[in-house]
Amino acid sequence: MPNWDVVYYLDTDIQYSSYWIYGLEQLARQGVIRLSKELTWSFDFPRPFKVHVLVLRIRKHNIPSDNWTYIALDSWDHGSRFLRELLPHVEVYYKSNYNQHEIDQLAEHEKSKIKMAGLYYPVRLADNNIKFFLDILAFYSFTLDKHALPGFFRLTSGNVRKRFLYLAKRIRVNRGRLKASDYPAYRAQTIKPTQVFFNSSVWQPTHSEDLNSQRADIVKILHERTDIQFIGGLRPSPISREHYPDLILEHEPSHAEYMTIVGESGVVINTRGVGHCFAWKLPEYLAAGGCILSAKQHNQLPEPLREGEEVLWYEDDLSDFSDKLDMLLNDAKLCEHLRQGAARYYDRWVDPEQAIKRILLDAVPL
Repeated sequence: MPNWDVVYYLDTDIQYSSYWIYGLEQLARQGVIRLSKELTWSFDFPRPFKVHVLVLRIRKHNIPSDNWTYIALDSWDHGSRFLRELLPHVEVYYKSNYNQHEIDQLAEHEKSKIKMAGLYYPVRLADNNIKFFLDILAFYSFTLDKHALPGFFRLTSGNVRKRFLYLAKRIRVNRGRLKASDYPAYRAQTIKPTQVFFNSSVWQPTHSEDLNSQRADIVKILHERTDIQFIGGLRPSPISREHYPDLILEHEPSHAEYMTIVGESGVVINTRGVGHCFAWKLPEYLAAGGCILSAKQHNQLPEPLREGEEVLWYEDDLSDFSDKLDMLLNDAKLCEHLRQGAARYYDRWVDPEQAIKRILLDAVPL
């Protein structure tokens, strides 16, 4: 018998919410929850379509009632951004990029609802094309407008645009990503001890000048070293071509190729993401059991990553970057210890099934 009834709403940016939906679908397959979905939130305020928030409503399965608990799962990149209009309508607001300093700026009645969600990353959802088509058909056909006459449906140009955006995002996630269950398989590869991997993007300088410079400097440092086999560079884009033409990737791998390189590399490099967020590569590195050399993170996690156990940290100014890299290249036992710690951390704290189960238990204890 299921423990919970769970409903999730489809008016969300699927690229950011796929991780949580995947975990819910896994629990539903196991019979832990009874899962359904609805088209749109039932709250009376404008809903920005590209919002990086997934809304759920939850209740205990064995106590049928209309007493639902509403929660939000916020995957916004920036710790300073919240969907504040939503806060009055939910009991708990879980934020992936949780930053205590930013939360302390909110009113007391707002910040009391916000909790840490932990790391997330986009994952493939559809298992087969028929199921994918039926899901899309159910969502796209028409939208019930509560302001229209009862029983009638209305299709507007705005709704058409929104649904095609949703469709494009879902196709992109399903074509470009892997299922979460695929990631741990990349742990079982033969390690190339001197191979160092760093593949990253640069963004508009007005928003990410320091981050762009740090990423470019890391690529330069790694290119100049003759004692390693460096794989990576900056991803091709108009910004990287304009500002860093000599540091661009020679070949941009598919996501499966990318994860193969992560799994076999002696050391993998991580930075912070845009707006000081957790970069998606961090949970991917953990999933593959990588030996991770990372910039210190700006935001907080339900279970902190520990220096020397799951990661090794370097300073933002890169003053100790080369020394920390040398430490890993010259200490196979330390690297193996970090790999095992990263894999354990992922299995307990980042696997989407474990993450969503932890949140369900917190929101509606059994």
